[in-house]
Amino acid sequence: MAWDGWNRDGDGCVRISAVLAWKIAALLGENADIGLRIEFSDEPASHHVSALQFGLTAAQARALSADLAAHADKLEAQQFGIATSMGDRQHAS
Repeated sequence: MAWDGWNRDGDGCVRISAVLAWKIAALLGENADIGLRIEFSDEPASHHVSALQFGLTAAQARALSADLAAHADKLEAQQFGIATSMGDRQHAS
């Protein structure tokens, strides 16, 4: 199942925080090429912002980007019609 291993709250619901912003920077480390900081909040209306910072290799950044794009494409195809092999969107009638 897609949600196996995800953090859950006391009621067993998957915990999801809203992403507020992200920042990317080049790193000069030997184990990572790109620094990624993701700022998030459990309560977007509040001023309390948390952040996680990651070091990614160029290959990991490309793979993450491809995975996110694939999920976005799938979601858009479900919401707005069928995506053709050329990437054009057609609205369902």
